[in-house]
Amino acid sequence: MQHFNTDDKVKWNSIHGTVTGKIVKEITKPTQVKGFTTKPGTEKEYLVKSEAGNEAIHKASALTLV
Repeated sequence: MQHFNTDDKVKWNSIHGTVTGKIVKEITKPTQVKGFTTKPGTEKEYLVKSEAGNEAIHKASALTLV
């Protein structure tokens, strides 16, 4: 399983195509973004911020280091 650090540049797939952005932080406790709450599970999850300024939470397996 890949580990990312704060400010790492990553990419992920969305319904609009490939998105790039940066890691904001690793999710270690229940966190709410855009009205959705995520709880840390067995796979690491990260809060990411796209170059367009949108925030989202993605599992490590969905992210690729750029």
